[in-house]
Amino acid sequence: MPLFSYKAINNQGKVIEDTLQASDKKDAATILTGNNLKVLTLTNLESGLGSILAGGISISEKANFCRFMAIMLRAGLPLPEALEIIRRESTNKKMQKILADISFQTRKGRSFSAVLGQYKKDFDPVFLTIVNAGEHSGTLEKSFDYLSKQLLATYEFTQKVRGALIYPAVIVSAMVGEGLMMVFFILPKLSGVFLSLNIKLPVATRLILNFGNFVGENTILVLGIIAAILAMVIFIFV
Repeated sequence: MPLFSYKAINNQGKVIEDTLQASDKKDAATILTGNNLKVLTLTNLESGLGSILAGGISISEKANFCRFMAIMLRAGLPLPEALEIIRRESTNKKMQKILADISFQTRKGRSFSAVLGQYKKDFDPVFLTIVNAGEHSGTLEKSFDYLSKQLLATYEFTQKVRGALIYPAVIVSAMVGEGLMMVFFILPKLSGVFLSLNIKLPVATRLILNFGNFVGENTILVLGIIAAILAMVIFIFV
């Protein structure tokens, strides 16, 4: 069933923020009203534009999640409460949804690792195995502390690799840009001049000049083909 996040006021006038599962928004409102709660806000965490644009969970976000979990569990906070605090502070829509679901299901009696295992696309097998081992051995805070350090080290290494690749990427981009300028602006003009002379040229040279002439006469078509190829490459490999 869909998961809803709500803010409501109880009989004592206290504002409550929590999550619940219901078949639809109307059913969720009925459940809250039946529990003598005055609903202030009610949001479906599994639908809407925010869910569509949620994207993934970065390594740095996972590292921060593990670090905060280790700190809160070491301080003695109950697991659902720690999850709710992190959920409220998170700016990632997908992370908020996952944490809300885990918090809800753990309060219903399910184990943390079992619920987390439902999100294998977001957490790799090693992550899930370490969490499962920590939960069953009673050292979950140590598992999260270890994971935070490993994820942070991975993130720092990735940033260094990206930094090292910036200069080669700039050079390659400049070379590609110059090549495209040659093909679209200089080669067509040269082709028109040499082909109009009607002199005997090597086969390779004539092919290049004919190509330049074709580009000059069909610039929009060639640009469209290049854009389509780039889009296909990005779709397949990125």
